[in-house]
Amino acid sequence: MSTKAFPRTYRNNSMYAEDKLPYIDALALTMQKHLYTKKNAVYYLAGTIELWDFMSLTRCYIIASRSEFGQSDIETYISNMNVPYAQVLGGDAVKYTKNLDHIILNGTPANVLSFMWAAWIYAKVLQEVRKDDEKPLWQRAAEQLYNSMEDFYDSPENKCFGDDNRLLSIADDAVNTMKGYIAEKYLTAKNTQVQKPAPAVEHHVLANDDTAKLESRIAELEAELEKLREQVEHFRNKEKGTALGLNQGQAALFGLALANTFDFNYTNKKEELAPMLHKLFGWGQAKLKTCLSTPCDKAERDELANLFKELCPPLYKTIMNRGELPQ
Repeated sequence: MSTKAFPRTYRNNSMYAEDKLPYIDALALTMQKHLYTKKNAVYYLAGTIELWDFMSLTRCYIIASRSEFGQSDIETYISNMNVPYAQVLGGDAVKYTKNLDHIILNGTPANVLSFMWAAWIYAKVLQEVRKDDEKPLWQRAAEQLYNSMEDFYDSPENKCFGDDNRLLSIADDAVNTMKGYIAEKYLTAKNTQVQKPAPAVEHHVLANDDTAKLESRIAELEAELEKLREQVEHFRNKEKGTALGLNQGQAALFGLALANTFDFNYTNKKEELAPMLHKLFGWGQAKLKTCLSTPCDKAERDELANLFKELCPPLYKTIMNRGELPQ
């Protein structure tokens, strides 16, 4: 099989549910809103690449980014997908191999950038919503994709983009859109399951270890449900235009930097700052306590710090120093 042919994982929009990648349907809905709706799209792809083909090609970047050696795969995909003048000279962007199971893409730089951006949005969201032991995997994936996207954008060969990567300007909206879809769909499903009456069954006495496992699983589900409730509320507020723009990690970093810059009277940052930040931003206290010890990523830190670069240089410097006073 030619290296220029890519797996045709999806052949219609109903196939996302069959994929083992979590929440891939939510990513498809997000891309539909931001790349396939004319009023929202930076690059309007409808009529160029079908959404299911777009998702199949994006999936290649997602899978590569999860690997420790994925950078080389990503570079190969970029090289084989990017055919800047193909569509200008005529012909379709997407063709299929004879057996219809692979895609051959004659893609523009904007197409390739969109695949990487979509994969990056997916990794950023998974980094927030998946279990703690999966977060390092998705953080690395997000960093790989972001670096590849920036390198591709800044390449002298791609002067067609202009000075600013406009996809980055809608990244926060895309992240919130995807989290909203996840929260709405999966929270609704969980609530339905909770409300469904249990069928009459013969009762069995559980062994102690079974009881402990059941209680542990219930606690996990309750924590996940609380996280999803927060995300639903945040998404609804965002749609109304009332939500503050800071995510959980940024809110925690802001509170810690503010307290240290202006000499707040506290001795335990988790126990004393988290309740204040909960009241200010609405995020759950348990998550804020975790974020006070685990700083947000570099891009989010820089975005927050730049708000205060001119307004309050001491606060800017403390944020850049991950909330601690600079030496």
